[in-house]
Amino acid sequence: MAIAADALAPRIEWLRFTPEALEERSVTDVGELRPALGDTVDWIQVQRFGDEEQLRALAETFGIHPLALADIVNIPQRAKVDSYDDRQLIVRLRRK
Repeated sequence: MAIAADALAPRIEWLRFTPEALEERSVTDVGELRPALGDTVDWIQVQRFGDEEQLRALAETFGIHPLALADIVNIPQRAKVDSYDDRQLIVRLRRK
């Protein structure tokens, strides 16, 4: 995995959707995301990719395919959506 030397540390946001509410929080430790592996609807948003250890922990926790991980860190990347089993990888263009 080739991460740019000037890449910033990741910012991870977790949204959990339940029939009763929407929970939203910032995450600093990937281990906090383990409950997202349950039977809920969760959105994990990662911005900035400057910490290889955190990215590898995310990949291991969520079973992110190595090709998807390569797409994640190789920026700029064209916008696209890839399906992997029960997960989606969405790469969007950043507008300045």
